[in-house]
Amino acid sequence: MNKYRLLTALVLTTLTGVVPAAGTDSMTKATKSMELRRYDEAWRELYSNIGTIDASARDAAMFTLASIFHNNAILYKQFYLGAVEAQTDYLNLLLKDKSKNKSKYAPLAAAMLAYEKGDCKSALAALSKMGGNQEKSITSLSGVIDTACRSGRLIKANDLFAKGTATLDATLAAARISYSNGRQKQVVDATLNRAAITPDKVLKDASASGVADYIILLAEQGKIEEALKFVTRIDLSKPWLKEESKDGRKIYFYTPASLSSLSSLYSAAFKFYVAKLSGGGKYNALGSYLSGERSFLEGDYAGAAKILDGIVGKGKLPPRVDERGAVLLKFSRLKTPTGGDVDSAAIELASASADKLELLSDIAWGCSIVGGKCEKFMQLASSKVDVADSKRGKALFSELGKLFELTNKHGKAIALLEMARDKANKNKIEYNDPLMLTSLAEAYRSTKSFSEHLEIYFEMSKYYPAVRIVQDAVQGIYSVEQKSAGDVKIF
Repeated sequence: MNKYRLLTALVLTTLTGVVPAAGTDSMTKATKSMELRRYDEAWRELYSNIGTIDASARDAAMFTLASIFHNNAILYKQFYLGAVEAQTDYLNLLLKDKSKNKSKYAPLAAAMLAYEKGDCKSALAALSKMGGNQEKSITSLSGVIDTACRSGRLIKANDLFAKGTATLDATLAAARISYSNGRQKQVVDATLNRAAITPDKVLKDASASGVADYIILLAEQGKIEEALKFVTRIDLSKPWLKEESKDGRKIYFYTPASLSSLSSLYSAAFKFYVAKLSGGGKYNALGSYLSGERSFLEGDYAGAAKILDGIVGKGKLPPRVDERGAVLLKFSRLKTPTGGDVDSAAIELASASADKLELLSDIAWGCSIVGGKCEKFMQLASSKVDVADSKRGKALFSELGKLFELTNKHGKAIALLEMARDKANKNKIEYNDPLMLTSLAEAYRSTKSFSEHLEIYFEMSKYYPAVRIVQDAVQGIYSVEQKSAGDVKIF
């Protein structure tokens, strides 16, 4: 389910005429990668060479890097949401299998996913289905989930470590859960230090699940640069567990937490680098705008309103950004105690500029973020679709399509999102908004059009290998739904 959007065009417009002045290949390469929506490629290029940027272009570089991380945080959050939906469906199918060929690891995978979703009842129910004779790595992790659910999610990693019952994965999982409770941070830090947990040790001995927990721990400890360096060393397509069933089927288990951990890290990295902007200038104002947008996306509506109120309508932002900021500010205020009706606010904003298709797309996006029922606005915006030309209307088709998908109107969503899609290069992110494509893929999955879904993710995986988690789950569902023999492979 997609309720986000990316800001590539905004950043590239802002950087016009700046990149050549930087005098370095890294800025040029990173900006080009960003233009092609290859954000992983872009941040790695610029991050690894940030120290070579000329002082005169420092703010441009910091703003660019912050913007790339902002976009990547959004994109990986969307990947995560898609992975949770697909993994839930796939694991439910595996758990229904009562035959002698049933999966050995599916109960633990289902328990971990349920726990990630905050559903301890389902997590404990899944753990109860685990068979005996499990490896220590499996029983150790299941013990963490069981303890977390039965103790109100408060685990002392120190206790597990002291008893010698925890594997590295379990220690990292317990530490990550414990760290969310500030009173236990010193205990967790001491445990990690005593266990001599280092990036090299995690890379050597931890599974993909432990790697995800380690990334979160580094981010929460404020070790942003150390975490980013660590990410450049990991294989984002690596499964957590592998299993071969008695009938020869190969089953790969992935953890959606790997995607949410990256989204959280990239959000923290955005804040880290936007804070490095010098005071004053257009980059500072735009950095403030993006900070307001990040607060809005993370549900801190009061914080977003406070930031945006200081820059929107003050002549500090480019006109198009100021327009969007006004929409964000309006919706942020709706979520405060004095609030108001979301649909009425959307209609009010739209009526003032009903012919501005980009503004209508901003309003559709705002409705998606705050989760408001915008039925009247959706009707108004839909009336503009038929009269909008294909080029000017792309943003509206995309955001309105996402809004319809959020309301489970899959047929209407597919029709609109297909209108936003480049017909000659239908799955290439260089020509299409990746968030639009993932929304379209989810709509196709919801209507059991699995081939169309997988085709989109196949192309996406060329630049974002972490989406293998989504691909593999949907392939598993496809295999069961189509009752096909063996594995279904579209990559």
